[in-house]
Order: sequence, then structure tokens, then C-alpha cells
Amino acid sequence: RMKIVEFVLHKRQEITPCIEYLIERLEESEKIRLRQNDLKLCLYEALSNALIHGNACDETKAVYFCATFLKDRFVAEIRDEGLGCKVKNYQAPSDLLECGRGLYLIELIADRFCYNEENNTWTIEIIW
Repeated sequence: RMKIVEFVLHKRQEITPCIEYLIERLEESEKIRLRQNDLKLCLYEALSNALIHGNACDETKAVYFCATFLKDRFVAEIRDEGLGCKVKNYQAPSDLLECGRGLYLIELIADRFCYNEENNTWTIEIIW
């Protein structure tokens, strides 16, 4: 059974309640529970990146987030109203500073992570 939940975010303070809302709606299964922290981290980093870097912390701009729950996976599509992302070959940060690690962490954790330049949308997939 597929469930789709959509959000519109304007500021960082909205990220945690949004993720908590999604986690509460996850099915109770051991497979899903094992990936719960992966899901939280990927979503927090991606939504923060969209608000901070994509929209340059401009609260008049929105981040559109569509979460799709499928039987065997979770798919997130995240689009900001910024100028888009110049995707480059990012690599492991040389230290653990707050900036510069988000995309790298998502790529390590997610089962699929890609960017569509045509519609300025990141897709993250977590398989249970």
C-alpha cells in the first residue's frame, strides 16, 4: 500500500517536527525500525541543505517535500526555490565541520540519491 505525504517548509525549525510526523507513521516492523535512523539523518541533512544552501535561508522561499511510503521502501523528493545545485564530485570532508558533510552522508547511507537539474529536485530512496 502506498502512502504519500507532502510538506512545505520555510525555516529550519520546521524540519524536526516534519521528520517526527513521518516517523510516527512508519509501519511497525523490524526491517523498517533498522533503517529509521538512516531515514532521519538523510532527511534532516537534505532538508537543511535545501533551506540553507538552496533557498539561502530566505523564509519567503519554500522547500517542497514529498514523502512516499511503499511496502519495501521510502522515497523522498525535495525541491527548493533557489537557483539549483551545481552538482560536483563531492568527497569525504577532511574534518567534521557542520558544513560540507550533508550530501556525502546522504550518499553513504541512502540506497539511491540523485539530483534532477531540470526541476531542481533531489530524490532519496531508503529500502527496508
